[in-house]
Amino acid sequence: MDSSRIGLFGQGCVVMILAACAGCSSSSTPPSAGPADTGAPTGDGGTGIVVGDPTKPCTDTFPLATSTLITLQVSWPATTAINKGGGTYYLSLLTTYSVDASNKVTGTATPCGTQAPDVTLSDLGAMATGVPMGSEVRPIDPASSFAGSTSFPITGVVGGQNVGSSFEVDPNVSLTGIASSSPLIVGTVKWPPLTGIPVSDWTYIDGGAFVPGMGQPGLGGVFYNGATPFILPKTALSMTAPSADHLQTISRVELALYGTASSCMKTSGKATIALLNNHIAGCTRVAGTGTPASDGGACEDLEYQFLDSNTTQYTPGAGTFDTVKLAGGASATCADALTALPIPAPGM
Repeated sequence: MDSSRIGLFGQGCVVMILAACAGCSSSSTPPSAGPADTGAPTGDGGTGIVVGDPTKPCTDTFPLATSTLITLQVSWPATTAINKGGGTYYLSLLTTYSVDASNKVTGTATPCGTQAPDVTLSDLGAMATGVPMGSEVRPIDPASSFAGSTSFPITGVVGGQNVGSSFEVDPNVSLTGIASSSPLIVGTVKWPPLTGIPVSDWTYIDGGAFVPGMGQPGLGGVFYNGATPFILPKTALSMTAPSADHLQTISRVELALYGTASSCMKTSGKATIALLNNHIAGCTRVAGTGTPASDGGACEDLEYQFLDSNTTQYTPGAGTFDTVKLAGGASATCADALTALPIPAPGM
């Protein structure tokens, strides 16, 4: 990449997402064990304690669908064009699962939505692009961006079929915009720079192999273009560069959950996110911006790589989750999940 094109922006978005789950994990047959059921969770996503209250049985029909909303504290370092910062990151998932006679959970989770924190430009980033000091960038992933998104398998264990029962989802890695055959599906494989991920491993949001020149890979997002202090990022550290109003992200997430059911409908607890990696693998220029004026269209390689060089590289912090059971079982949709547990509005 041309060394004069030092990164601008701060994507703030990422996607993608991963294993999550649901409710009090119940069935019509009460468990035989008491509040400290025998056996231990198969994963290490929670406390390693399996609990349940046999005096408060629930009744469910499997497969069961749930909406899961994960609330995660994140931070990121400064780059040439953005300030270091932190905030709250939200993930929404639709999970469909069953529980067998030994209380083992198997199912799938589908990403339904995300909302990342706002990002503030550094003084250099603001001056070089001709915007006011303190300008911010707000990435948004519309619900429509997740249409057709691929599901991924989850496993876990429940402590019983009752109010107060524990629910655990084992640590699992999911990829968005990257083929599941990629070595990056293994969480211990180091997250490389964007150029270290072969384009042949890129996919569309539905998992189909990306074909250069035919659309853009990964999850599509937009940059908010509202009132001050929000601005559209430029595609180079220059006042004459075109602005971008859309971005495409590819990502990797490793997530585990452990919680307990507060009722037969709701479960909450701790979300442990060990990995929250992302890259910007595409963008769209704003027509009429830049000198000479851009005619819009997909960004050139150097333009989206420029944005990627300053994207927010998250360090995950404390996380929690809430789940609500949905009607319809396997026929439940992301729209149902987002209605049951809406993602807070940007900036909240």
